[in-house]
Amino acid sequence: TQTVGDLHTSAGILLDDHYLFYLENGKTAKLYDLRSDELKWEQKFKERSIAEPVLYNEIIYLTFINGDVAAIHYRNGGIKWQTKTGTTLRNHPLWINNNLWVFSKNGDWLKLSAENGEILWRESMHTVVAPPASDGSIAYLASTDKNLYAFDPQTKKVLWTFSTQGVLTDQPFVTQSHIIICSWDKTLYIVDKNDGQLAFEKKFKKPLKRGVLFVNDRLYFNESNRGTYIYEPADK
Repeated sequence: TQTVGDLHTSAGILLDDHYLFYLENGKTAKLYDLRSDELKWEQKFKERSIAEPVLYNEIIYLTFINGDVAAIHYRNGGIKWQTKTGTTLRNHPLWINNNLWVFSKNGDWLKLSAENGEILWRESMHTVVAPPASDGSIAYLASTDKNLYAFDPQTKKVLWTFSTQGVLTDQPFVTQSHIIICSWDKTLYIVDKNDGQLAFEKKFKKPLKRGVLFVNDRLYFNESNRGTYIYEPADK
């Protein structure tokens, strides 16, 4: 049995079916060859990574507790760039319309150049404590003002708003045609991705926490203090 370090801070990425990229103690990036059972490279950082890594075009993007964003080369671990945002970041970077976006704890959206890490655009958004979700072109923001927003970063416009009766503190889940959110009003909502209209809702006895996972037409989610539920569309 081989151990490849401490992965408790950020999840790993399996690359080319046999390379495992991971962060040891959140500070040391490593690429491990599962076939040859050897470490290919490592790159050390001073600060701890706060979220899972993101891979795009053989570049791995990381966000750190001090607000830095870094881009490293997948093949050799070299640092392409590292940028200080001057704010506390909340989640991993998102790729939206071929641009790199990060989100801060105070509600700021930042658009970064994938080429050199330059901050191209910064704007304050709604009160959001959950990481945004995206389908690759639109960002979906769950807000503590009880609303779900569809936001177009290119035009900087809110496309639609869906209102609930409870604060939203978990990341939305994006499917091909719908957005799924859990609200503190004890309701699971499924919203049409195109126009924000309600497609389905189901109420529970306790608030829903920790978001949802949609796999093989089944929803997995947690009801507060009542364990994990598996929910199928046929259960409606």
